[in-house]
Amino acid sequence: MGYGGFKGAQSANNEKIFFRRFEMSWKDTQRLTAYDGYKATATFQKNLHEVIFLCYRNGHKISKHLELPEGLEPVYDRTINIGKNGTVTPINVMLESNGKIKYKLSAQMGWGVYEITEK
Repeated sequence: MGYGGFKGAQSANNEKIFFRRFEMSWKDTQRLTAYDGYKATATFQKNLHEVIFLCYRNGHKISKHLELPEGLEPVYDRTINIGKNGTVTPINVMLESNGKIKYKLSAQMGWGVYEITEK
């Protein structure tokens, strides 16, 4: 197994770890909105190379910054709005892995449902 194979496997593993962390942050943010009645956003920032989860609770800003692994980035900046009752606005977020579109994150109308499909 050459260096290129190792690097590809490492990149794939880092992406899996990122998506697990994304799911945990998503659930935490959804809990704040669904149970506490606060609006929130999950913003994919291309230039900042991160996802920012943001919620305002009793006048205090709660944010979590989730760094994207090297080589993975959104095609465009996108913001997913999460309503007071935990519902989301429908939106698609396309993610590139090492310059090629690899993932599609689809937030669907309803109780904070999202799906990640690999292209």
